[in-house]
Amino acid sequence: MVDKNGNYSSHQQCDHCPVKANGRKQQNVNYIPIETATRDRLDKLKRIREAPRGSYAPWDEQFKQLSNYKDEHGDCNVPQMYEADKKLGQWVKNQRNQLKKYKDDEPCAGTKRERIVKLKSIDFEWGR
Repeated sequence: MVDKNGNYSSHQQCDHCPVKANGRKQQNVNYIPIETATRDRLDKLKRIREAPRGSYAPWDEQFKQLSNYKDEHGDCNVPQMYEADKKLGQWVKNQRNQLKKYKDDEPCAGTKRERIVKLKSIDFEWGR
C-alpha cells in the first residue's frame, strides 16, 4: 500500500489495531519510501538476470545419467518405470514431449537447441 506521500506501508491502519491513549489508532507500520522499494526490486532482478547462464545442473545431471545408461545398455530407450533410476525414465519421456512442443512452435523453455544437439550426439531416439 502506498500512502499519499509516496511511502510504502506493509500494513494499513485498521479496526483491529490497538488504540493509543490519545484516541488515535496505533499503526503497526514499517514505512519504506517507494523509491527504495522499487530500487530494491530492480537490484534483485538485475542479480537474477546476471546469474551465470547455462547452469542447468538438473538437466545436465540427467543427461549424464542417460549417457551412462546408453554406455551400459547400448541405447537411450529408458523404460518409464526404470527401477534403477525412476526419475531418468520420466525425464526421457519429458524430453520427447518437449521436442514435440518445440516442433509445433509452442513456447517451450525446456527444449533449447543446445540440448537437442547434446541428445542427438548420443543417438537419442525422439519418436518412441
